[in-house]
Amino acid sequence: AVHCGGGSTPPSNTPVAAASESDMSGDTTSGQSASSTGASQSDMSNAANTSDAAPENSGAHSAMNLNDRQIFGVIDNVHETEIEQARLAQTKTKNAQVRQFAAMMIQQHSQAQQQGAALNLGNEESPLSQRLKTQSQAILQTLSSKQGEEFDRAYIEAQIVGHQQALDAIQNELRPNAQNPQLQMYLQELQPKVAEHLEHARHAQ
Repeated sequence: AVHCGGGSTPPSNTPVAAASESDMSGDTTSGQSASSTGASQSDMSNAANTSDAAPENSGAHSAMNLNDRQIFGVIDNVHETEIEQARLAQTKTKNAQVRQFAAMMIQQHSQAQQQGAALNLGNEESPLSQRLKTQSQAILQTLSSKQGEEFDRAYIEAQIVGHQQALDAIQNELRPNAQNPQLQMYLQELQPKVAEHLEHARHAQ
């Protein structure tokens, strides 16, 4: 089973933990769009717009053809992006709640990344993974330029944008194209965990 979520969660008295397990089990739908929360999120959204990973109203019909190795390449990129941003957050933030959220992202995305690697599918670049990589580099550069509370807000808002985009990509691009049964199961289990992370990020604002 994929364990990208459901691990050690922050204490209940922190904003990060405001999304309870009951909230998660009842609200893991994939079609929601992250709301605009200010100038920092606008920065993150502008960076995210370099990718068209999640076309609207595409339903179960993928807008592109991806093989299993390319699908894994996209997922591996998502995990690596979250881990890199979280490591940066741990070096820059002075906010204990943000640090706690970042630690959770490192632990859970690292675990999910290892479980994906165990499928032994190989990793192949695609236009989608390349766009996501370009976008993640732009976001990381934006975050690196911020300090203090401005960084904290920008990091959490980047998490909202990133997890919403990953959720849409899983639903609209990756699952419709996956052929390997183990990969299909991996994505099926990963999708609600990414939705859970999205809700944690929203409640951490």
